[in-house]
Amino acid sequence: MHKNFIKEASAIVILSLLLAITYNYFSAKPLPLIAEAPKAVSNNLLESAAAVASNNTIAIPEHKSDKTTSTLINEKTNKDSIKQVKHLQKLSKEELQKNEVEQIKNSSKVEKENLQKTVTYEQIKEKMNDNRFFLIDARNTDDYSKGHIGNAINLFPHPDDESKYMEKIFTLPRDKVFLIYCNGGTCDLSHKLAEDMLNAGHKNIFIFVGGWEEWTKKGNK
Repeated sequence: MHKNFIKEASAIVILSLLLAITYNYFSAKPLPLIAEAPKAVSNNLLESAAAVASNNTIAIPEHKSDKTTSTLINEKTNKDSIKQVKHLQKLSKEELQKNEVEQIKNSSKVEKENLQKTVTYEQIKEKMNDNRFFLIDARNTDDYSKGHIGNAINLFPHPDDESKYMEKIFTLPRDKVFLIYCNGGTCDLSHKLAEDMLNAGHKNIFIFVGGWEEWTKKGNK
């Protein structure tokens, strides 16, 4: 009785899989049976991103009511953007952040495809000491303190204090290309951080999917 039940259940599972594969095969937009890893961007694209980032930044002086924080806003150098910058200068830090979030929400959809822009181990090694590029470690504080890539800063996307986390994101430089990593493998912390940064208005974000795991496997500490 028990053996017959196992056979029947196995037959149902196999039949279901065959039906699913057949349906997917004849579907107008079939899904890949094996997920493909995102293709890394070219060095030319990285260089272009660095050029764009460094040429499209206007610095905003410190606000009178907050002399401890200076903010960089990425704006085009035309009359309308200059007026907007002057308006933003009059806002408090909290109002500035709220204003940016609202503008982004009301604008076109965030470019989620940016989350698929990845870089390789070789590109990380080449760019890690280039001051046009900004390394961010998205792992937790304990893992970061045990070792990290170059001069990467630590930004864990599941913080105890959400407001401080968002403040750090908003005060990141706007004239850099960001290279984010976490543990590698199935770790999605880098993608979570990249999404939060995109929602805060940052651009030029790339993910090192190999992460700390690949970095250390290749002899780096």
